[in-house]
Amino acid sequence: MTPGVAVAFDTFIDGNGFIFQWGSSYSVKLTTSEGDQYTFWTGYSGINVRFVSLNTTTAAILNMTNTGPPTVKFNAYSVEDPLRHWSNDTNWFGPTVKPGMALATNIVINGSIFTFQSGKMYAIRLFVTTCTEWTIYLTPP
Repeated sequence: MTPGVAVAFDTFIDGNGFIFQWGSSYSVKLTTSEGDQYTFWTGYSGINVRFVSLNTTTAAILNMTNTGPPTVKFNAYSVEDPLRHWSNDTNWFGPTVKPGMALATNIVINGSIFTFQSGKMYAIRLFVTTCTEWTIYLTPP
């Protein structure tokens, strides 16, 4: 990993040692090849967001899954391109994701500011009324 560059990755467990439970918090310890260790904590409200595809060069489809106990109602988002240009929607009537629910949603950007381009990484920040933020990074193929 290059310093200052965000990298998304998935971590899998086999389900034999334990299974993640709703409403619980977990620590994840990562160890580098040099032996450095980094510990991260999961939150209680588990919203998982994954990039699915682009509808157009200005609209991305995301899948949202709620693995936590509270219902989450999204009301704003912002998207940042690699040159740090921003597009946002602070009046978004985003989805309400109940526990155990999975659904798809669209994120639409202002095409006069920038467009989604293949191979470039974008930061998408999703917000709720309490200003809680979920950030994902996507790189369209």
